Amino acid sequence: MKSKFLKLNKIDFLRGMVVAMGTAFFYGLSNLMFSGVVPNMGTLVSCSMISLSAGLTYILKNLFTNSYDEMFNREAEQKLNAQAS
Repeated sequence: MKSKFLKLNKIDFLRGMVVAMGTAFFYGLSNLMFSGVVPNMGTLVSCSMISLSAGLTYILKNLFTNSYDEMFNREAEQKLNAQAS
């Protein structure tokens, strides 16, 4: 991740959404199939809602992480500017 604190690059956004949503969707779908349930519209909507939640959570995590991969910390230059003021 190369985005700064409280900013998000397009690439970080796309990668995050693909990984988080894809993982959650296919995990849910595989659990249904292994339990013997035939996927129908209701189960696909349920898997889609779970994957959307996972994607949004991952994006929020990326939004609050700085470019040094520190969560809830501002960038180093922002810290120095705040201390100097």
